[in-house]
Amino acid sequence: IANKGNPRRTELYRHGVPEILEAILKVLPLDTYSDKSAFLMEKVAGDTVETPIWKEFEEIISKHDNRGVETIGFIERFKFYEEAKKAYPKDANIILAEANVYLQLDNKEKFKQLMQEAAQLDPNNADLHYNIGVVNMQQGNIIEARKAFEQALKIKSNYADAALNISTTYINEGNSLIEQMNALGNSKADIAKFEQLRNQKDDLFKKGAQILENFIKSNGNEENILEQLKNIYGALGDSAN
Repeated sequence: IANKGNPRRTELYRHGVPEILEAILKVLPLDTYSDKSAFLMEKVAGDTVETPIWKEFEEIISKHDNRGVETIGFIERFKFYEEAKKAYPKDANIILAEANVYLQLDNKEKFKQLMQEAAQLDPNNADLHYNIGVVNMQQGNIIEARKAFEQALKIKSNYADAALNISTTYINEGNSLIEQMNALGNSKADIAKFEQLRNQKDDLFKKGAQILENFIKSNGNEENILEQLKNIYGALGDSAN
């Protein structure tokens, strides 16, 4: 329920939208000074998805308003989210819903932007930071991804996937050095460079392992964590671990 002076969202868990709509219209009639007083998100042109619940909405609205379906309007989906954000500017869930649309459209840059906006509104939501990290990692932004995963793990200390992905950022960074190592020749300078890069790679792998070791100390064994640790130590030639 919202008003211009103090918009707020009331969450009604375990209740369906038709049930909530019925309850609201019993005490809050639709605005009779507007031609369209109830709005649905318009389907995208060419979209064949069925919307049987709209029929329920029409029946409930017709029951409480003599104008019936004529009072129902449709808003283009991105305009719909903009209007929703105007009504509830501090609601991160609306931004998340919009971000999911952009993710489905494979617009990862816009998805990341919206996720960051949502994270500012809900800074203690570990999943938000985690998803920002995932998109950054997919885009090759290893340092930004690592920061996001670290924030997720800071908020939720038993977030195994966040720990795994922090470790993976170090592994990916180390693997990029292997490519440079393989491109070197046999000159004295190249051999020296090879050793330097190998040490850097090993240090990164060890950092990735340490993240997982710390997680296990705090949270106990986790199958995926142990598997990644095994692979790291194998790559380091550390049979003892």
